[in-house]
Amino acid sequence: YECVELRPKGQVTAETTDEEVAEIRATLDETEVVCAFITCSAPQTEEAMPAVERVCEIAVGLGCGNIRVGVTEVAWVQRACDLAAEHGLNLVAQTHTGSPLETVEGALDTCEQVGRDNFGVAYEPGNFVLAGRDYGLPALQQLGDRLFSVSLQNIKPAPQVEGDGIIVQRDRGFRRCKIGDPEGVDFEEVFEALHAVGYEGCATLIEPISDVMGNRQLARFAFDKLHPLCA
Repeated sequence: YECVELRPKGQVTAETTDEEVAEIRATLDETEVVCAFITCSAPQTEEAMPAVERVCEIAVGLGCGNIRVGVTEVAWVQRACDLAAEHGLNLVAQTHTGSPLETVEGALDTCEQVGRDNFGVAYEPGNFVLAGRDYGLPALQQLGDRLFSVSLQNIKPAPQVEGDGIIVQRDRGFRRCKIGDPEGVDFEEVFEALHAVGYEGCATLIEPISDVMGNRQLARFAFDKLHPLCA
């Protein structure tokens, strides 16, 4: 593992102290791991701008170039982008179901609305599967220079729309699956496409806790499956 994402639950928030930032940075440096992005979960209101400023300061302290945000208020995202630009940082929003970036077209439209060079997309092919959209080379070619980051999880269709672990989107059932499942995301295709468009940034794993293996075993399993595809 060469990169990691740090999220608000138990890792990094706007309340993280300078001392804690220094400790995290020391661990990153010692292990030679890059922080791919941290998340800004502040409400998208004018009153939350000081929290955005603080998250920018934390990102700089961690040597992290990307801050992940949701998009609910375009004007707020524009303000946040301008603040981030003052620190030499990017804002990224993930291709996610139920968001304006659910499809490639939606992602590009959102980028156009925001209208900031330092705003881009965190590509996640599993969510394109949920949206019933292609996640391969054509999608990445359309995203073009708005492709700022990559996150990975595995999803496959399910024959039913009810039951434990079933995710329902557009009246269709899906469930999470292990990397390498022939019915899930074709990660060989994903990485071939990323190489084809010249992507050289981080790809982080966001697989949830597995019901078939422990966290450390899952981390090793995922590394063995995905790391060879990076070359």
